[in-house]
Amino acid sequence: MIKHIASILSRGILEIDRHNRSINITSKTNHNNITRIPYSDISPYDWGYIYEKFVGQKYELEGYHVEHLGLTKRIS
Repeated sequence: MIKHIASILSRGILEIDRHNRSINITSKTNHNNITRIPYSDISPYDWGYIYEKFVGQKYELEGYHVEHLGLTKRIS
């Protein structure tokens, strides 16, 4: 299992890689720094953080300001 997935997600841009069954988080400051996490290493609880980040990114692309409270405050 991955420790501190919320902090990893909050520092980067999420991409779902269905083909390789993993998520990729690209650093916002260094686009060459990519963290790959296989689905098998993600706990059921952590999928909520991934969902929050995924949906939030979609709204940000539409111009909305999004506060990722679950990620930043680890609210479950």
